[in-house]
Amino acid sequence: MPSFDSKQAARDFVDMIAWDKRLAREGPFFRELFKSHGVRSVLDLACGPGRHAALFASWKLDAWGVDGSREMIRLARSYAQEQGLKVRFVPATYGRLSKSIPRRFDAVISIGNSLVQVSNRTELETLMKEVKGLLNPGGIFLSQTKNYDGYEEGDLEVLPVTTREAGGKNAFFLRMHQREGNRIRFYLVKLIPEENTWKATPRMTWFYRVTRANLARALQKANFNRAQWYGGYDRTPFRPKTSPDLVVLACTPE
Repeated sequence: MPSFDSKQAARDFVDMIAWDKRLAREGPFFRELFKSHGVRSVLDLACGPGRHAALFASWKLDAWGVDGSREMIRLARSYAQEQGLKVRFVPATYGRLSKSIPRRFDAVISIGNSLVQVSNRTELETLMKEVKGLLNPGGIFLSQTKNYDGYEEGDLEVLPVTTREAGGKNAFFLRMHQREGNRIRFYLVKLIPEENTWKATPRMTWFYRVTRANLARALQKANFNRAQWYGGYDRTPFRPKTSPDLVVLACTPE
């Protein structure tokens, strides 16, 4: 299969998301969160094409974004420039964040299932220590991933097909998650109609199965002093078997 982190894969990610609808849906949650915690600066981990960081900058926050894909960083910088927004985007991978970002923030977020890009428990614990080091005293960390607690071995979840315009054509995006031990096999298939057939571009990558238990352990080892667990941005209680997402809000000591 083609490499998942190619330039085209980055563009496909941008194409398959209805960004206006997503930001309209998630924006009120972040506005209330940042206001209630007095957030003036925020770092978006694995920021992708920078849409959330740009939104935060439009609220007059000091917004930064970091991503391991240089193509994503290029797309993010281009978007912010088009919108006339001041956002600092930095290319850096997990494990090198503190070397690439010479400052601290009131909030660090990791959303859109990006936290699962770590390879194992050790990398997750190392990343949480990195995040802790990037936060001001009393700062907050917000993570949103899919809820993998309820996945049994071999379970295959097929997400609803997404239809978006890409390259002047209607493209169909099919996403699937399948558990294999402590890893999740993630499939992305892009389908574009061509005359009497379909052009299919399949990709596959591995995610680490982030659960409430291993994330709680990582936060504790990083010395976060408290955490609240939700099943989504609506702040419903997290239920391992039924919640669609795993959302955690963790705070650093004052």
